[in-house]
Amino acid sequence: MKIIVQKFGGTSLASKEARRIAADKIKASCLEGYKVAVVLSAMGRRGDEFSTDTLLDNIREKLPGASLAERDLTAICGEMYSCAVMSAELEKMGLKADVATGFDLPVITDGVYGGARIKSIGVAYILNSFKTYDVALIAGFQGMTLKGLATTLGRGGSDTTAAALGAALKAEKVEIYTDVEGVMTADPKITASARVAPSLDYCEMGEMASEGAKVLHTRSVEIAEKHKLRLFVKNTFSDAGGTEISNVSLPRRSPISGFIHKTGIVDFFVDYSLVNNVPKRQRGLFRALSEFGISLDVINIHKRKIYFTVDAKDYEKTKSFLVNTAMKFCERHGLAKISCAGLGMKGTPGVMAAIARVLWNSGVKIYRSVDSFINISCLIDEKDLSSAISSLHSLMPDLKRD
Repeated sequence: MKIIVQKFGGTSLASKEARRIAADKIKASCLEGYKVAVVLSAMGRRGDEFSTDTLLDNIREKLPGASLAERDLTAICGEMYSCAVMSAELEKMGLKADVATGFDLPVITDGVYGGARIKSIGVAYILNSFKTYDVALIAGFQGMTLKGLATTLGRGGSDTTAAALGAALKAEKVEIYTDVEGVMTADPKITASARVAPSLDYCEMGEMASEGAKVLHTRSVEIAEKHKLRLFVKNTFSDAGGTEISNVSLPRRSPISGFIHKTGIVDFFVDYSLVNNVPKRQRGLFRALSEFGISLDVINIHKRKIYFTVDAKDYEKTKSFLVNTAMKFCERHGLAKISCAGLGMKGTPGVMAAIARVLWNSGVKIYRSVDSFINISCLIDEKDLSSAISSLHSLMPDLKRD
């Protein structure tokens, strides 16, 4: 039995015409002899009647004190509705599909509302469906605890459902359909020279996803890498090849695969120059901030100084903690982080020097930088973001791998 998994995001289901195009792609796969497990997101975006954001906005308005459990129970309805509508669309085309929710499979999660992790996923229901049907429609983004309580997998959670199903079904491949041509080398809204990366290694895609690329959820990449699952990002509205994510990348001229950015960053500098037992105080700072649920980034540690960044949403909590502990600190607002990711940077000399030269020549100030073997990130002023990314993107053809 040849099996593939296809996932369609909200923009691929937002209109009657979009759903017809998605159904055509499903039918084409059936005609190629595949059994198709189709994971669906909720339809559209905020403002559309059954989108996840709209459903959550409604419950906040009608039940301001709703618990996290009640919010998750509300949020899963959008994917279920998508399955019902797509089932009717496929039937018009002569295809009958079975429909399954996260409870039917079941998708068992760890019970963290709003961001649960999958502990196990059943496929017996789908394999049994394939005895009668060519298509199984699965509501993405959702699961349940061992006690049967509904949970959601966080933003982009349908990607995770698709990857987990692909691994469990031993699918030939997983196709993630969205409204872009594939994984871009930079944000096309910022630089017109951005282009589709035809292939990426799991490590590269994981790094890009964690640094802000919204095309795939990081957990879906982790699952794909663990099970050596071929993952494709494609455009619902075209027949382009998209981006293949696997452990084999096509040869590339540049060691950099793409540029990703995050905005709304606040930089903190904590001064321990007048403090005794600095190591203990530093450990206490990291532990306390983690207990507050604050994630730190761009961390630089010196003998008596610590620099770190937080998202703007965590600014007030972070500042409140530092003030209450009477620590001496400074802060800088209005920052962005640009990350240059690429497996080819490992063992390629001069990449950081080239990045710094381009930014300096463009009049962009680098406040700090951090790096790993496949990632170099620079902290800059948010107002310089567009010129910085455009300038850096032009660097790609000039950096050649040995």
